[in-house]
Amino acid sequence: MMQIDINIDDYLTEEDRKRIAEEMYRNALSAKIRDDKERIISNAAYETVSKMCDELIPDFKELLVQNVKKVITQLSARTVFEAPDHWGSKGNTAWRMLSELTVAKRKRLDNKITKIIDEMSVSDVSIDIEYEVKQMLLKRLGWGEE
Repeated sequence: MMQIDINIDDYLTEEDRKRIAEEMYRNALSAKIRDDKERIISNAAYETVSKMCDELIPDFKELLVQNVKKVITQLSARTVFEAPDHWGSKGNTAWRMLSELTVAKRKRLDNKITKIIDEMSVSDVSIDIEYEVKQMLLKRLGWGEE
């Protein structure tokens, strides 16, 4: 096989090489922006809002951290897994994922529940029932937790 060496300096000036490099860079950048337009705009919006909050609320980051901690401590199955409601909500993503997983793993869940029930003794069941009845009575009498 024959090898040919070409010196681009013989064909392109320094100015031509710079122009071609800039054009290639612009084309690659334009393609990237087209592909990631939504993410880029979203990131820019978050950055802009963050800067505005820092300017308008001097202790914004500390307040944000405190509120995040507060929200985390108040999380419950109800807030994380928000079920569909009568007003048209389809439930949040966590609810839908849990529902899909439950359907997909139904046989495994059935087997596990059956095994647990089979292994429960009569005394375990009576203790659980007794506890629930006591809690219900205390709550009805206003002595238990709501």
